[in-house]
Amino acid sequence: TEVMVRPSSAGPEWIEVSNPNDFAISLKGWSLNHTSGSASSNLLLQSGVVSGQSLSLLTGDPSSQDVGNATHVIDLGALGFLGVGQLNGLSDGRGTLSLRYTQLDEITPADVVRVEWGGDTQLFMVTGQSLAWDGNSSTIDSWFIDQTPSPGDV
Repeated sequence: TEVMVRPSSAGPEWIEVSNPNDFAISLKGWSLNHTSGSASSNLLLQSGVVSGQSLSLLTGDPSSQDVGNATHVIDLGALGFLGVGQLNGLSDGRGTLSLRYTQLDEITPADVVRVEWGGDTQLFMVTGQSLAWDGNSSTIDSWFIDQTPSPGDV
């Protein structure tokens, strides 16, 4: 629901994921993919559960992260996917981030949510701005620049 790629005050990058369902979702089979130029990074989540009607915060540094009302805080800095301070996991200028799911017995993941910034998207952020989802659709156009990021609060 919200992505921070250019944190201020040397803060951590973060990704906010909402589970609006009344049931829990296993993270096994879910993955994140970040592409910027010719570089790409993938992270396969192998364990964990996101409870129903909850908000999860994936962060580059849980010790310095403002978590708001997040139910779950997951450290992706230790896995090298999200950065903190001068360490970028997500590209500041241009990139694509996808939340993907792979069905059992399948080898190709399907994008569930995808956000792009920079390039032709008209989404150019300055330090301290985030990308937020409008909550209405699942298209690339459903993302906008948020002047007041709110990690852990939809």
